[in-house]
Amino acid sequence: MIIDNGICTNVASTLLVKKLNLPTKKHPNPYRLQVTKQVLMSFSIGKYKDKVLCDVAPIKVTHNWYKNRYTLALNKCIIVLTPLKLIEAYFDQIRITRECNLREKQLSIQEK
Repeated sequence: MIIDNGICTNVASTLLVKKLNLPTKKHPNPYRLQVTKQVLMSFSIGKYKDKVLCDVAPIKVTHNWYKNRYTLALNKCIIVLTPLKLIEAYFDQIRITRECNLREKQLSIQEK
């Protein structure tokens, strides 16, 4: 996933799509990142399984296990993704839980 200036995009590397021989489809709105195709990626985390539609882009990503950082090169720019600090993750989880609870309450009110 690439997040830039508040814009969030699911992206699969061209190399990944090619190596796994994944079927792609024509992108409905190609954009400057050299994105002309999309791929439907299946994934699982434990028992949870899902699919996400990703734009295919010419990116390379590496993971530094020692520093726990992801580095990607995109359009001649180096981007380093660092994990949240423990306290940031904690408060983020609290925020997500509150938002989910609020949505559930709103849905139950609408159903009545």
